[in-house]
Amino acid sequence: MRWFRFYSEALNDPKVQSLSGETYKFWVSLLCLASMNDGVLPSEKDISFACRLRLPAARRHLEKLRETGLLDDNDGVLSPHNWSARQFKSDTSAQRTRRYRERHCDVTDAVTVTAPDTDTDTDTENIKGCADAPPADYRFEGAVIKLKQKDFTRWQSAFTAIPDLAAALQKADSYYQSKPPKDGEWFFRVARWLEKENAAWKKEGGDHRSF
Repeated sequence: MRWFRFYSEALNDPKVQSLSGETYKFWVSLLCLASMNDGVLPSEKDISFACRLRLPAARRHLEKLRETGLLDDNDGVLSPHNWSARQFKSDTSAQRTRRYRERHCDVTDAVTVTAPDTDTDTDTENIKGCADAPPADYRFEGAVIKLKQKDFTRWQSAFTAIPDLAAALQKADSYYQSKPPKDGEWFFRVARWLEKENAAWKKEGGDHRSF
């Protein structure tokens, strides 16, 4: 079964909360479609069919999502806004468990993990202890923030205006060293800050936001 990240911040996001009930439902359906198509959306005709709507109604919802900034249109290719930065293909249960074990090496019980990245992916991985866990291989490794090469590259592609992503991540990591997130979840907070930082870099002489 495919899955994707849906953040609780949507509850208070002004863009999301400006949507009508029908357009909100349509937006969530688009997120599901994007998850099934590697982050991009099919044709308007296929979207209308998948959402059980007539084509004119689907087009009205799509236009509303463009206006609110929840839908990106890159030369005719539609995708949910900032999808690549918020949805990591490599973010599977197997890798989350591996990252947990890298931080907590006192766990010795055998764990069997199935990665749910695709409908047909049934490979399992046995993790028996820290001695058996693969060594960490991070492109950026801070005290709190750790990104592997694939994930680091995705953020580089999403935040192209930031001249030195590693320096920006170090800034965020330094902040979280002094003020660790209570829930341990830094990903979405850093992604939102980078999005604002990226926008600031696009404006010549822009005021870059601090944490």
